[in-house]
Amino acid sequence: MKYLPEGLSLTISGGILWLGCVAITLVSAQFKYGSDQLSRPIPLILAILAAMIAVYLLSLKIALNTKSPSGTWRTIWIYAVAMRCILLFSTPILEIDYYRYMWDGETVLAGVSPYRYSPEQVILAEEQSLDQLPTELALLSQVSKHDKTTTTILRRIHFAELPSIYPPVSQVVFALSALSTPDTASVETAILFLKFWIVCFDLGIIFLLWKLLVHLNLPPGWTIAYAWCPLILKEFANSGHLDAIAVFFTVLGVFWLVKALYPSENVISLVKHRRTYRTLNLAGLSMGLAIGAKLFPAVLIPFFLATIWKKSSLSAALRFAFLTGIVSLVACWPQIAPRLSPSTESAISLRSKELSQLPQESLGVFLTRWKMNDFIFRLIEENLTPARNDLEPAWVTVTPARWRDNFVNMVSQQFRIQKELVPFLTARFFLSFLTLVLILYWTGLGIHTNDPREWLHFVFLILAWFWACLPTLNPWYWTWVVPFLPFAKRRSWFLVSGLLFLYYSRFWFDYQWKNQDVWNSGYLGEEYFHQVVVWIEHLAWMLALILETFITKTVAVCSASQKDNSFSA
Repeated sequence: MKYLPEGLSLTISGGILWLGCVAITLVSAQFKYGSDQLSRPIPLILAILAAMIAVYLLSLKIALNTKSPSGTWRTIWIYAVAMRCILLFSTPILEIDYYRYMWDGETVLAGVSPYRYSPEQVILAEEQSLDQLPTELALLSQVSKHDKTTTTILRRIHFAELPSIYPPVSQVVFALSALSTPDTASVETAILFLKFWIVCFDLGIIFLLWKLLVHLNLPPGWTIAYAWCPLILKEFANSGHLDAIAVFFTVLGVFWLVKALYPSENVISLVKHRRTYRTLNLAGLSMGLAIGAKLFPAVLIPFFLATIWKKSSLSAALRFAFLTGIVSLVACWPQIAPRLSPSTESAISLRSKELSQLPQESLGVFLTRWKMNDFIFRLIEENLTPARNDLEPAWVTVTPARWRDNFVNMVSQQFRIQKELVPFLTARFFLSFLTLVLILYWTGLGIHTNDPREWLHFVFLILAWFWACLPTLNPWYWTWVVPFLPFAKRRSWFLVSGLLFLYYSRFWFDYQWKNQDVWNSGYLGEEYFHQVVVWIEHLAWMLALILETFITKTVAVCSASQKDNSFSA
């Protein structure tokens, strides 16, 4: 596309990405719920997504070199909408979280807390007489049998033994989706309505990112970093993940903060003060709603508070903290309240006896047990896990078995923690502490910058490394970071969006190999993914980042050295 006109080059690359979305939509039909797992074309989907990543990166380069901002923005927006419109009608690929979203929406519309009863309890309650059930559970039992679609949705929920974990602001969106879905809708139509709501927030993020770039006088072509990103397209328009809600409010909060702390120079002092007061309030409201949609935006609050204190005043920082705290507390109260006053109603006997005793412990289970696709976390946990006779230690384990046994026994006795939880909780504590140290370090640097682009770079770093240190690195969690990629500075970060698609290869290893040795590696089925593919997935971008950082610093030092030599000469 080197010899084509700038506008035409971007149009062609956008058209290729759109055709990629068409291909995904056509192939996705083979991933329908209940379809033969062995026949699911996972390698083909990964190949299409890999090609789209390559075109996406090329499109970004073209857009940044285009000299017509208005034409660039128009092309970006048209294709961004067109791609999502196609994917709305695709079958979600290797994803079923949306069944939980839809059931939660029905639960909220029925006036029952989604944190009170698990789907499994509702299913078991269907077998009992309504007059023998608690009032709310009897109501949910009736809702579950209201129509075939709702009955089907309930029975397809993953981890049905757990009540909902999703915060209340997201629950409002689920309820709106359920309210807007016709009573006679099929399961596929209900999924379409849910994804429509998710895509609305997704498109809102694009608009906010464009507004932010305009405010900073940056090329609108950077909008492609999010708008055309194949990972975003797959996780929101295809799979319908709820993260778009929290990301929208987070970007909105960041937008208002930049407007307040870095206003345009042509604004007079009195107007600037009034706008700062108003926009800081809007930022606090937005961040409160973001935390109420998903908890991850809370990691940004210390950085925001310190910046407001430094650039405005202590009273402004306290007002922001109060408003954010109150809004997030009110938003999250329906999820918090059951923990403060647990119900004394007799629990229905569940297949999972452990969870029947504490039906509100979904968040606790997630925070103390959940891990997937992890890298840094796994390195630490594996080197703390005691040896087992029935399992070989992971190949990354370098600590002596005796040391691991002694450490786990000591921590278990000292803090009265179950031995099997000690490695996980220790790794989680260590990485949480490390993340806090990094946040404080970047806060100390970020509050002194007068360049909003540099300030947004620290926002990116906080979110990116918070994600990297988590025990659960689902691809859709990276969507928290993607809107801030224009401020990443290092190109290596763009590799993450593509490499994360390797996560979906775990299904292929599970379906095709099951309990068979994969390529004489000694690993069976899905275990090959965890022991081999995950390391390729994450080491690739980390090594690229280290190499790029080293080269950049070397070039900078050499340039400075040349300047010094020329000056002294």
